[in-house]
Amino acid sequence: MLIQPGSDASPGSTADFIELVKVGSKKRVNVTILNADGEPASISEATLPSGEPDGELDLSITTLGEREIVSESYWPSAVPSARRIKNPSTGAYYLTLGAEENETNSTGTLVANWHARTSETEEDVYKVQVIEVVSSRTLSLLPYLRVILDKSVKVVDPASACYLGWTSSQLVLFLRSALHFINVAQPTVVWNALDYFPIETSSEILVRTAVYIALESQMLFALDTDLPSYSDGAKSFVLAHQAPLSSYLGQLRAELTDRIFKFKLQHVRSGTCKVQIRPDAAWSSLLSASPFGATYRGIWTAR
Repeated sequence: MLIQPGSDASPGSTADFIELVKVGSKKRVNVTILNADGEPASISEATLPSGEPDGELDLSITTLGEREIVSESYWPSAVPSARRIKNPSTGAYYLTLGAEENETNSTGTLVANWHARTSETEEDVYKVQVIEVVSSRTLSLLPYLRVILDKSVKVVDPASACYLGWTSSQLVLFLRSALHFINVAQPTVVWNALDYFPIETSSEILVRTAVYIALESQMLFALDTDLPSYSDGAKSFVLAHQAPLSSYLGQLRAELTDRIFKFKLQHVRSGTCKVQIRPDAAWSSLLSASPFGATYRGIWTAR
């Protein structure tokens, strides 16, 4: 038995694990359960003679700190109509995240852990999905990043395993990686999340760093797909994208290294110095200025 992860329903999606949710909104977290033949299979809702359920389907959604946001079991359920996990068709299951209060009220990363067993004779399987809850502030950067990356129409067809374009969830990951790239550079000034980065005045350097991250991913794709030389009779062609990408990435990295350093210098706080006068400072100053052999209240001093 397999669990096929759900994919982003927007045009140009890829069959990845990332689910993108705007803060305060709803989003279906879905899976499809397949049998050994690759056909959709539903959870058995029978009860064994021992009283245990024949099939099982559980979902736990937690923060990165293991704080549980959602904990739901499809079967057994005393009131099937009250199930949060829905079963619209054979083998398809989903839960609407954000349908209840405080589930998507703050930005961050959530992890959905699915556990399924169609019947007692089948094995238990598990699947993990990553959910990114993002704000309008972060989403406002996506068009700027996309217009730089997408200079031509790139076909994205999950059914044919063709993933040349970029999904919104991928662009958010590139922006987050760009933030981490900027944070580890010297001097030591960090922004803990994209929402804290000063995009009103400095979004260009964040987007440009995200371009570097995205093209590095594209270069790895080129390593897998380039054909240095192909010939079939009178027809021949060459696919060589990796070398030009590598050259441009080297140039871009050198530029970013210098720019990020200068950019972060603008956010370094000015140093401070604390001077504390000790109680004996006045007495020490008096002794230093006194002539040799001077006495003070019966005290003789010599230098």
